Amino acid sequence: MKKKTTVPKAETEQQTPPSEPEQPTPPEEPTSPEPEQPKEPEEQEDEVQEPTVVPDPVHPATFSLGDYTTFGNFARLLKGVVEEATLLIDQAGVHISHMDQQHVCLVDIELPSDGIPVFSYDSNEPSRVAFRVVDLVKLIPLVSKIDDVVVSILDRDNATVTLKGNRNRTFVTHLIEPSALVPIPKVTLTQKMTFVRSTFLQVLHDANAVSDALTITADRQFVRFTAKSDEGAYEQVFEAGKDIELIQLLATGPFSITYSTSYLLGALDEKILKDVGAVTLNMDNKAPLCAEVSLSSLFPRAKVHFWLAPRVQSEPPKPEDMKPAEPDEGPVNDEEPQEGAAADEPVETQGSEDGKPIEVPVPAES
Repeated sequence: MKKKTTVPKAETEQQTPPSEPEQPTPPEEPTSPEPEQPKEPEEQEDEVQEPTVVPDPVHPATFSLGDYTTFGNFARLLKGVVEEATLLIDQAGVHISHMDQQHVCLVDIELPSDGIPVFSYDSNEPSRVAFRVVDLVKLIPLVSKIDDVVVSILDRDNATVTLKGNRNRTFVTHLIEPSALVPIPKVTLTQKMTFVRSTFLQVLHDANAVSDALTITADRQFVRFTAKSDEGAYEQVFEAGKDIELIQLLATGPFSITYSTSYLLGALDEKILKDVGAVTLNMDNKAPLCAEVSLSSLFPRAKVHFWLAPRVQSEPPKPEDMKPAEPDEGPVNDEEPQEGAAADEPVETQGSEDGKPIEVPVPAES
């Protein structure tokens, strides 16, 4: 029987070198907290913040639009000018200022309060209201010959039209958002002439048969209307104090200016102004024409003004005529237009009450 040999445990295990003593960990130095960087705002979709529009206050108002004939003529006059009419009402009366539907003529209507049979407005602040003209026109067949038409502004959204006769009938009309009134050109017009309306309309028709351009030349003693084209020429002269059709002539000196006959005929339409007796032309060189028509047959002291810019001439003017001329068209090139060169669609710019320019369209050459 063999004896087991016992090996000492110390000899069988590999001896490991003693580990170095652990060095003490130095204490961490206190660090000041880093300032927080401002967070960049997250990118958001651009949202357009529309400004809050505070509507102008509307104050109660009551005014008459006359009897059967007066109301019908006034409603048809508005229908020939605009589709939506904005009224400025104050203690002075009712004022309407709009470009016509062709945007070639500025129409300004004044109804003074002392010429309106019934007028009531107590506020010192003006009110702007608007309505569709068709809502007024459709009432014409409902007005009898003994009715008086009275309009009452209730608030921003509603107005009543009362037909006062043997029995009162009231219609509610919904108002719409008013637009800004077109400012009146601030110009000095030194030349003035008044014609019998039928005579002046005949001049327009005669000139329009030859050309779309009517030239008005005047001095202290005469007024000459001329028109010419490849089809022919037209001329008619009126002498102050001799021809009764020329009611008044106030000219500070010789002048000559050209307007579009078709636009003048459109503004002074016979059907709209059939009861008008006279037309006054206020004008000056290179200035818009202001054709003034009295609406006294409708309302005492009521007037309508038609503003029309002069026509740009295609021929060089004569020195005595002082007409604005359009530069000759040269060869087409890529050069930039020089300062002061005529635009493709010229406009006559005039000042307004707030100092901003407004544009009065200039009729294009036919």
